[in-house]
Amino acid sequence: MFKKQGKQVYIILQEKVLRFMTGEPVGFRNGNAYGSIELPQGTIRQGKLEDAGQLIKAVRKLVEEKGWKGRELLFTLPDQAVTLRQHQVPKQLKLEEIKPFLYTEIHHMIQLPFEDPILDFEVLEEGEESNTILLVAYPGQRVEAYQQAFKEAGLQPVAADLASLSLYRLYIEQNKETSEDHLLLLQWNHSGLILTAFHKEMPLFIRQPQTSFGNLQDHMEQDLFYQEEADRAGAYLEEQLTEIERFMDFYRYSVMNGEAGITKLLVSGDYENLGDVMNELRQRLQIEAVTFRQEIMDELPLAYADVLGLSMKKL
Repeated sequence: MFKKQGKQVYIILQEKVLRFMTGEPVGFRNGNAYGSIELPQGTIRQGKLEDAGQLIKAVRKLVEEKGWKGRELLFTLPDQAVTLRQHQVPKQLKLEEIKPFLYTEIHHMIQLPFEDPILDFEVLEEGEESNTILLVAYPGQRVEAYQQAFKEAGLQPVAADLASLSLYRLYIEQNKETSEDHLLLLQWNHSGLILTAFHKEMPLFIRQPQTSFGNLQDHMEQDLFYQEEADRAGAYLEEQLTEIERFMDFYRYSVMNGEAGITKLLVSGDYENLGDVMNELRQRLQIEAVTFRQEIMDELPLAYADVLGLSMKKL
């Protein structure tokens, strides 16, 4: 009587890597296909699709090899370009009226660093005269560029997400009692570090620290700055730890007005030395640092936590 929903495709985009998984909604099942491919240099830069042809070529090859043609796709947009902001909306607005109202506020009460945004929101707190919302904004042209590339490659995009939200979705599914924590998510990948602070299941602040190393993997391959790999990795880690400390100070005093600070760290990513990273975080910051338990991941490697969380997104 009812048509069975086919396997969907889930894709995580980074500047140099595309991770994928296919499966039935929702979550990972034994036997689901997963993997990753390297993207050509310059395909994506600072979250922007610079060479659509290269992305189309890479994804089309996967579509042909895996038999994905026409399948529904959920994908992540690069976190670097998202803007998160708290905003006040009139109390009398119904939920379905808030988003249209927000679009009327652009250029007047809402100033964004880009034109033609795509907006979303979550209600944070209800007040007597106004409600506080979390405004999520992303450059519309960038979203459309990725959607069009995937369509040309033979897929049907049905939803876009952020890797940070996908990771937190997986975390909170297994740790519901910790939603009161002020959680700092560290996406520690070869393409860089992205920091996102969560509280009560909401992302409150996101940042990608800029370091003198840029992309660590590029420096490792080109043998720049340091002669020994251990020296390079150690200096990179030290610089990132300093940035994390600055982020935590900013969150405590500027975002939370000195009333609260980060209480837990969640570490994920494709950086090989995550174990060393977590040890350094615990010793230096004197704070609990956790990652995803292997029993949650099943047979998936830890680097695929983001794509697993994406597969749990409800449409």
